[in-house]
Amino acid sequence: MKIVKTISGKELSKVGIGSYGIGGRAHRYVGEVDHNSDREYIDALINQFNVGYNFTEISAAIAGGKSADLFVKAMKESFQKLAS
Repeated sequence: MKIVKTISGKELSKVGIGSYGIGGRAHRYVGEVDHNSDREYIDALINQFNVGYNFTEISAAIAGGKSADLFVKAMKESFQKLAS
């Protein structure tokens, strides 16, 4: 995994994941929000954490905030697995 250092000294994976399409493709609460694939999206995000990616682009506007909500759920599930 290639790492880059930010100006503040934080280490980020050189490759990350974008959240467009996670939770649907709606913008600002208008459009298509996908409720059927939540588990798939959460599992994909957890896999991202497991392989070492620590950079994710998130926008509250994507899918009416649903991509951010799914990201939080994935983080919580990932931490729970690490703790057990």
